[in-house]
Amino acid sequence: MVGVRYGVGIIGGFATSVVLYAALLATLMGKSPTYTTVHIRKWLEIKDAAAESTPSPRLIVIGGSNVLYGISAKVLTQQTELPAINGGTHGSLHYRYYFDWIEHHARRGDIVILSLEHAHFTTTAPTAIMVNYLLNADPEAIARMPLGMTWQGAMGANLQELIFEAQRNRVPSWRKGIQKHVDDTVRETVAANGDYMHHTAESRSPEQWQIVSGLQPLPHLLHDPVISGEIARALSALKAWCDTHGVTLLATEPATIDFPEYANESSRSAQKKFESVYERADVPLLQTTREVLMPREDFYDSIYHLTEESMRERTLKLVEKLRPWLPNSSGHVED
Repeated sequence: MVGVRYGVGIIGGFATSVVLYAALLATLMGKSPTYTTVHIRKWLEIKDAAAESTPSPRLIVIGGSNVLYGISAKVLTQQTELPAINGGTHGSLHYRYYFDWIEHHARRGDIVILSLEHAHFTTTAPTAIMVNYLLNADPEAIARMPLGMTWQGAMGANLQELIFEAQRNRVPSWRKGIQKHVDDTVRETVAANGDYMHHTAESRSPEQWQIVSGLQPLPHLLHDPVISGEIARALSALKAWCDTHGVTLLATEPATIDFPEYANESSRSAQKKFESVYERADVPLLQTTREVLMPREDFYDSIYHLTEESMRERTLKLVEKLRPWLPNSSGHVED
């Protein structure tokens, strides 16, 4: 009987914990859009509008902030004479959300270029930012996500991160006018084609340079990373959708700081593991990690955020690898 009571107590305690966790989750996520969520929603308003109004065929580049701050739709258009959209938003959004966006907006004749951050390959569960965004800004998308992933997001969210942002949002001086502040900021910094603007090397503050100066190599690129099998399946499914709908799907590795440690054999092996995911899904990779490693001074305020000048340089290199895939190119490669 003691064992039974003990077992019942354990189960009851677990059930109570789950209920309390769920209540806290609902309070924090469903009723308190974070500052990041408000930003992502505004960015996507611009990118959705661009996707609806820009005629096909066109170039669409999508990923996290490595695209938002690192690939120029303006330069792509200038160099290829195809309209281009910068679909970059935030690396904390799940790759399935990017894929879902592609399936809702890409049309026959479009060329889509994926540039996923390295964490997308090693983490299946949605981040706390992703869960907060879905519940507060796009709840309809939850139904389109795999059930297992939804469960992982609900039970694996980083509550510490959410509590911090939720508490910050409750401060009247912070919360008052947050939407107008974001609206004004995004209007000044994001062009109609989705490009981020006004992040020149000259405009970089001492505090931002201090951040860049202190950055360390990405752990994912130093040692043998454990790649999620789920992303390979999701990528293969996206490739099949693109093939069926006449959309060309390509990829590039994200530009990041060129640390000396990336030149050793262990890092080269790690880089190949990320690149092989695209190969297995039959998605042509335009640029490897080695080809987009750039000097520290080219970065604005993050390990993935380039300055405006470096964004142009990085995009010009991308264009050269892209040319064989462009319509009417003599070197066009068919899928």
